[in-house]
Amino acid sequence: MIRAVIFDQDGILFDTERVYHEAFVKAGEEYGLADARLDVDNCTGRSYEDIRIYCTDKYGPDFPYDDFMGRRLVHYREIVDREGLILKPGVREILKFLKDSGIPASVCTSTGPDLTLRQLEESGLAPFFSDVVYGDMVRNGKPAPDIYLLACRRLSVNPSDAVGVEDSFNGVRAVHAAGMRAVMVPDLLIPDDEMRRLAYRIDKDLNQTLHWLQNEISI
Repeated sequence: MIRAVIFDQDGILFDTERVYHEAFVKAGEEYGLADARLDVDNCTGRSYEDIRIYCTDKYGPDFPYDDFMGRRLVHYREIVDREGLILKPGVREILKFLKDSGIPASVCTSTGPDLTLRQLEESGLAPFFSDVVYGDMVRNGKPAPDIYLLACRRLSVNPSDAVGVEDSFNGVRAVHAAGMRAVMVPDLLIPDDEMRRLAYRIDKDLNQTLHWLQNEISI
């Protein structure tokens, strides 16, 4: 039985994962990161503090992490201001179906509260969600299950009755580790054998996920 659906934000609700990647690489070039494109793949889905650990482990304890992430945010906002905030296909349809069906929806994101809430409000998606859980609310970020376990507790649902929708490898790992059904909707990363093993299903977009939910919830 499905009693809740929990969504990642970037790359699932908004077409922003590619923007974060581009902003990360631009900032990386400014700070002389030799492997910026590899780094952003490794950091996708991780919390702010987990990325700090990754960067300081790789580039040394003196790496100016907060300044670097500040530059990344500047580049991110420049791109969004130029291109606009773009919803992924099927977002409004799936959220409306869940609301009409009485199935609570939540957001689990590594993005900070200020930017997340602003984007949910500006897009008109905020009323569809019962809750939002952020990476800094738990000790361990994705791929650890902490954020999804907290989301389930806040919704008062058993993880086995919840679905987590993710685009990143770390996100799928977190959902699976939480004992939930992981639905992967790939964005920038192509599913590998591990993802095919961990994911309950892999959908091309949220419209396909919606079709599956309609069948599951009507049973």
